[in-house]
Amino acid sequence: MKVKIFTALFLVLGLIFLGGTWYTLRQTAEFLETAVSSSGEVVDFEVKQRDGENSVSYSPVVKFSHEGEVFQFTSPVSANPPAYEVGDAVEILLDPLNPEAAKINGFLFLWLFPLVFGVIGFTFILSWGLALKYKERFIGKFFK
Repeated sequence: MKVKIFTALFLVLGLIFLGGTWYTLRQTAEFLETAVSSSGEVVDFEVKQRDGENSVSYSPVVKFSHEGEVFQFTSPVSANPPAYEVGDAVEILLDPLNPEAAKINGFLFLWLFPLVFGVIGFTFILSWGLALKYKERFIGKFFK
């Protein structure tokens, strides 16, 4: 019984993460359908540090103008060392109807979340399949 629960958990988690992959892929694709290219400038960094950890990462803060109005956004993707320097020009993509939701035009800035969700989901589904195939050999030893 414990083996069935264990393998079912891997299947459920895999399906949840694959659902997250589908959702984030759809969101990104919809954004790209209406997005227009523009340029912005890195004006600052938001420092991110997890509680209890010494590592720090930096999210670029980008300033740009659209139709005479100035906007600013912080990228959800952070890195250490920073991917840009203050003053760097960056290509951005923005929805003309919602310029506040602009994003830096780069692979990681657009596709990181679908990629992460997909890899985790695939890993759980693969683990589920292997657990079913080899349950007697490996999992059975841990759940007697």
